[in-house]
Amino acid sequence: MSRWRFYFAVLGCLLFAGGPSAQAQRFATRVFDEVSVIHGILFNRAENIAGEMKELRADLYEPYHDTMARRPLVITVFGGAFVAGSRDYADMVAIADTLAHHGFVVASIDYRLVPTLSISPTNMMRGAYMATQDVSAAIRFFKAKSDHYGIDTNAIFLLGNSAGSIASLYTVFMKNDERPEEAYLGGDLGMLDDSGLDISRGHTSCVAGVVAQWGGVSDLEVIDADETTPICMIHGTADKTVPYTSGTSGIYAIVSPKLYGSYSIAQRMDSLGMKHYELHPFEGESHAFYFGSKYRLIPEKLDACLKIAIDFLCRLL
Repeated sequence: MSRWRFYFAVLGCLLFAGGPSAQAQRFATRVFDEVSVIHGILFNRAENIAGEMKELRADLYEPYHDTMARRPLVITVFGGAFVAGSRDYADMVAIADTLAHHGFVVASIDYRLVPTLSISPTNMMRGAYMATQDVSAAIRFFKAKSDHYGIDTNAIFLLGNSAGSIASLYTVFMKNDERPEEAYLGGDLGMLDDSGLDISRGHTSCVAGVVAQWGGVSDLEVIDADETTPICMIHGTADKTVPYTSGTSGIYAIVSPKLYGSYSIAQRMDSLGMKHYELHPFEGESHAFYFGSKYRLIPEKLDACLKIAIDFLCRLL
């Protein structure tokens, strides 16, 4: 082989494998024309508050004809106040589809919901805790199945909306000794990593970053200085459902605990000297502001949120 043919062969191998610049382009821009979806992957079985056994499933979106052996995974978690919602929500599908076209693998997951007849202040907290357990179960499941699905276990991220953001934030902030007292009332719900299929045992729920859209926590004390997971928060400043600063939900005020929104979380992290967060306030915007009337997505607002999320993920990669 001539010297020049050798150089071109090496260059071709590098481009096919994807060097640093190729990888940066892959995730920052839309580089795949098609996406494939595996529907209904079982990742957990668990009882809900009413004692009903639920099968929790995920839809896995991935770039079609992808040759990358180990891909970053984004686990998306829908909103709905822990009483409603679905991985089939329009925003969940749109976000997953967009990220997969950029080269990410995306798992849009279920979690246990509080049945309407079981709604109470205690059960809302228990529901939030169960959702956190289910997010943990999904992370550990996909770590266990990383070879099968071609996932880089060091590049697993969470992207949550509203209640999904609350569960995602608790996944990285809450320790077992910080479980809410409601987790013990009416029967101990167990530790954070107790839920999950047998295959998930032995894996951790650590992730490489979280995108929290209009999320919050009910207790700022769960945020400790030794927690280093990067956090990206997107929040409308006029949000009345999960307040940007703090307060009770305007919709679920009777059963909702006081919530501390993105601004309060940022203040808490600042007070602890934690600099690994981003706060992106949208002035005057309300809750889930990329939805318009009749829950139709507003493309330009969804795109604005996705750009922030993708930029954040690309910097971490």
